[in-house]
Amino acid sequence: MTTIHQNEEILKQLAELLEAHRPAMGRHTLTQVLMALGLTSEDWSAWYRLFSEERFNEKEVNGVLGGGDGTQMPCTSAHIEGVGYLLNVRTPPFQRGIHLAQRWFHGAF
Repeated sequence: MTTIHQNEEILKQLAELLEAHRPAMGRHTLTQVLMALGLTSEDWSAWYRLFSEERFNEKEVNGVLGGGDGTQMPCTSAHIEGVGYLLNVRTPPFQRGIHLAQRWFHGAF
């Protein structure tokens, strides 16, 4: 059973991870985020333990997490990070087409 002190430490770690997501370069993996925090020479096992538990029920914490919005930006090159073939939102629903696009997601509290 976790104590209140342990929960505060977990919340502090999660807040640090959220803050480090923006300056993280490349794919936003846990390793990249920890590198953005400057923790390359420390033990990462405590950070990975944050994600070793089962997934949480998002319906229970809906008011805390907030929401998000996703969009896609058309691209002309497949060599850009995160670009792939997606359904084209500018084509009619009865004749769906595909195009190269980069997905974007914005989350907010």
